Amino acid sequence: MRRGKGRFLKFGIASLFFSGFLFLLWSCSTKNLIGTEKFGSLFVDSNVPGATIELDSNPTGKQTPDTIKNIAVGKHEVAVRKEGYNSNPADTVIEVVEGILDTVKFFLTNKVGSISVDSDPQGAQIILDQTNTQKTTPDTLDSVPVGKHTVTVEKEGYRPSPDFDTVEVVEDSLTTVSFVLVERLGDIFVKSDPSGAEIVLDHLSTGKMTPDTIFDLMVGDHIVSVTKSGYSVFPESSIVEVIENSVITVGFILAQNKGKLSVNSSPEGADIYLNYENTGEWSPHTFELPEGRYVVSVAKSGYSAFPESVVVQVVKDSWATANFVLTESKGAIFVNSDPSGGSIILDHLFTGKITPDTLFEVDLGDHVVSVEKPGYLASPESLVVTVVENQTTSAEFILLDTLYGSLSVSSNPSGATIVMDNQTTDKTTPHIFFNNIPIGNRVVSVFKEACSNDPPAKEVVNIATGDTIVIDFNLSPASVGPDTEGQLAPDFELLDDYSELIKLYNYRGFVVIVMFWANSCQPCVDELGFLQFRYDEYFMDSLKIFAVNYEDPLSAIQQKRIEKNLTYRLLVGKGSQMLEDYNLYQNGVKIKETPITIIIDRSGLIYLWVQAYNSITRGKMRTALSELFGH
Repeated sequence: MRRGKGRFLKFGIASLFFSGFLFLLWSCSTKNLIGTEKFGSLFVDSNVPGATIELDSNPTGKQTPDTIKNIAVGKHEVAVRKEGYNSNPADTVIEVVEGILDTVKFFLTNKVGSISVDSDPQGAQIILDQTNTQKTTPDTLDSVPVGKHTVTVEKEGYRPSPDFDTVEVVEDSLTTVSFVLVERLGDIFVKSDPSGAEIVLDHLSTGKMTPDTIFDLMVGDHIVSVTKSGYSVFPESSIVEVIENSVITVGFILAQNKGKLSVNSSPEGADIYLNYENTGEWSPHTFELPEGRYVVSVAKSGYSAFPESVVVQVVKDSWATANFVLTESKGAIFVNSDPSGGSIILDHLFTGKITPDTLFEVDLGDHVVSVEKPGYLASPESLVVTVVENQTTSAEFILLDTLYGSLSVSSNPSGATIVMDNQTTDKTTPHIFFNNIPIGNRVVSVFKEACSNDPPAKEVVNIATGDTIVIDFNLSPASVGPDTEGQLAPDFELLDDYSELIKLYNYRGFVVIVMFWANSCQPCVDELGFLQFRYDEYFMDSLKIFAVNYEDPLSAIQQKRIEKNLTYRLLVGKGSQMLEDYNLYQNGVKIKETPITIIIDRSGLIYLWVQAYNSITRGKMRTALSELFGH
């Protein structure tokens, strides 16, 4: 028994020792059971560098391309992130192997959206992030990376409002941006030495003469030239770049063109006249003259010239001639009148000549000379002139403006003030102007408080010597209202910028526009130009325009006339009762927005009342004027 127990104990000790040895070998081979892990590495790349690398959903602090070291062996989830991009794949699972550098690559694509760009007017180049897209408004920019972008547009002669727009592009969304294009305008001041040359812009006449300013031109290059008869111009033309809100000056030098004129007569020794002025030279003679048209004649005592005169065109660097044959004459009579323009009558026969002029080849002896001119009486009525051989006898007349007619003016009801030639008289209906109205055409109208004129509101009559013209006007009751269509426009008296008194009632029988404006009101200033176009269109139809300035001094009003090249009446209304009467002011305080434009018909009634200046009010004004004038 004792021996058996010893053997069993020895066997147990040996088994325990062998098991411990095997465990030691296993733990040394794996290194896991003694606290030391196994590691591998991973190289992460992307087609767009700079993407943030995540490992197992945690930031690594690294960006592609880069290597992540000391990664525990086993499976790991790898992903990359970059703002504005989508990752393909979104993430991937990698098996990390001990001691091995594995590689994973991601493909990044832009997140994109679209931008719709429009402008008014359209046709502008679209600029994205300072790069021309080669597209024009309206259009859509596709595949634009998400994020903030700067958008603007460009169109020659315009500037965008706003200058640019910063838009946020969202993935798979459409962002809209629009611009208003404002005309870029500038001015050109054109001068010449000497002045008085016609200004031509882009091969079209402007109707202006130097020195003058051409206003409101589109920015960019313009061809400017000038022309003046009888002159050469240096330079022939200039290309001027108009800059927004600037005045560009261009000048020209004019050199007078000259040619030669030879005047001859047979026999020689005749006084030479150019344009009816004695030159002090005798034939034959050669003149060097500025280019142009000349009336040439000669005179020699005791002779008459054939032809009496010659019209010669002198051309630059050319030679013109005027030849005359002189024959002995019997006598001549020089007939003059003050004023000139009287028809000359010789021996009770019209000569076809107008004073002052000379009657040549008149028979010797006594002749009866007289002159006639409509509206005048000659003093003396006639003269007996003795024609002497080879002499010129003078006959002088004074024409007296003493021819009058009579005019009878009445109205129903009576008591209306009579207006003649747009001037208020001190007479009221009924009244006869007896033999004190100068002959000729007269414009007659009447006005009466609280009454409008039935058509015709004015009469144009021809006053003739000894005649009595009868005119009768019908008036209808009308209430006075400053801002109601169909009511009678209140009368007013204001000075214009030439210090001439304007009274509204004096213009009964005319279509009248009254507009309230000031320099502080930009729409008002814009309307001034519109009214100038209407004035030019209907001037011959007797349209009258009174633009009443309600706050500026006279000097500012006069300056605006020059700047806008206005030809109608500008009235000084600051502080006047008229502003209260037309309900623009109340107790000295402006209560209505301007511009306000009132069109008054020939009877004095308000035909149209509009406030503001835009396409709608312009259309209403055009329609009203067309209806009133019939075209």
